[in-house]
Amino acid sequence: MASHATESFLRPLLPATASCSADVPEVSQPKRKRQTVACTSCQIKRVKCSGSFPCDGCAGTDFICCYDPRKDKRRKEALKDAQQTKEALRTIINIIYQGTDSDLDNLKAKLKTFASPEAVMEELLNNVHI
Repeated sequence: MASHATESFLRPLLPATASCSADVPEVSQPKRKRQTVACTSCQIKRVKCSGSFPCDGCAGTDFICCYDPRKDKRRKEALKDAQQTKEALRTIINIIYQGTDSDLDNLKAKLKTFASPEAVMEELLNNVHI
């Protein structure tokens, strides 16, 4: 009986109406540019680093603002990609240098359709007989 008495005081809940969500305007905030790595002082203090030199956290203090490039994984990936592209271009040059005239004529017609040096290299490796 006690549970019946408390239930009479509770208000029944209904689902939200569609107009309720339309009343609140959505505010889009500009995306913050992510820093690839924080300076060592901000890493030690475990605070956000602005990425400038000196960063905002170190500018007004006696801390020395320095960045450790070995901890920057995004730049390491970019360097790895650049090295792969360089190797692909070297391979392309070697294959073009050693290819026959008919191979080069066929490739010259196709080269403009490739999206990347890697795709060109794949085509050369698969279709050129050296």
